[in-house]
Amino acid sequence: MRTLACLTAILALSATGCGTCDTGGQQPIEYNGGTNNLVEGESPPESRVYETSPPFGEYLHFPAGRRFDLMHELGVAPHSVQGFLSFERVPGEGSGDDNTGNFAPAAGNQLVTECIDEERVRVRNDTCAETYLRVVLLADGVSTPPAKPCQGVKTD
Repeated sequence: MRTLACLTAILALSATGCGTCDTGGQQPIEYNGGTNNLVEGESPPESRVYETSPPFGEYLHFPAGRRFDLMHELGVAPHSVQGFLSFERVPGEGSGDDNTGNFAPAAGNQLVTECIDEERVRVRNDTCAETYLRVVLLADGVSTPPAKPCQGVKTD
């Protein structure tokens, strides 16, 4: 009888948490914010960096399936896309010792890069999690970016 009660409880819990979410088909949101900087005197001699926000600034709301077209204004296609996620809109504002105010690098399908070109980088949340996003793009004008330009890219 106790085993039956445990099985019933497990089934009830799994039924409430195992729904599916739709992570495709959303139209991209064009994001024109963020900052870009030209860094001189480094190797390579001229690097460009774009950030949607500072590390402890306000992150972009990134629910399941959300797509962003990040209009980076770097003048060249970036060769590196780095994503960071937080459970707080502004990391560092978490309560007490619960660590919710931290951020961590995105991994796997938490941040899918759909296309990259001289104007934009399209990213998508391919999970069912609701988080907040910061993206850093690196471009040096010399490296070859991934070969998936944004022109003619379908949105599912």
